[in-house]
Amino acid sequence: MDKKGLVKDIIIVVLALAVVSLVYTGWSKGYLNFGSKNESSVSTQQDQNEIAGWKTYTNEKYGFEFKYPKDLNLVIDEASFKPEYTSTIAMFRLIRPGSIEDNYKMFINEGLTDIGDLISKSQRFERIKVDSKDATRLYFGSYSSIFIPVQNLTFGFINNIKEPDPVFESILTSFKFIK
Repeated sequence: MDKKGLVKDIIIVVLALAVVSLVYTGWSKGYLNFGSKNESSVSTQQDQNEIAGWKTYTNEKYGFEFKYPKDLNLVIDEASFKPEYTSTIAMFRLIRPGSIEDNYKMFINEGLTDIGDLISKSQRFERIKVDSKDATRLYFGSYSSIFIPVQNLTFGFINNIKEPDPVFESILTSFKFIK
């Protein structure tokens, strides 16, 4: 083998290793999805005893329901929102008694179908399923947000409690579309 052929072979091997390394890094950080590591599902095998005594909120207008701990207060707002929530048509906040901030939020946005900008601002993301619907979980600092696009609406969840949070996961697992 001549020197030109050997140099060419070395360059091809180095480039191949660089491509494999970049693909692996992108996949492991959640930027690429090949259907395994980033495909997870909110557990449907949760302990039913854990949420058996929880309250259930049902919304016929938007066709969903979820369970939440009875020690949390549910505040529903379908009217006025801050300017950053201009496409928000409903917000559901779960607040611990005595707390001055929302512990968990669930919102419905109209027309928010592209979350690419939010994905680019997140530290990482993963594809999940919520009630068998495709969803995206974004991580920002110590909290996460979940977005579920359904027709022209996006159902979103925000966890303001440090991750991992089993209460948030149980609320999310209990979420069901009823229409």
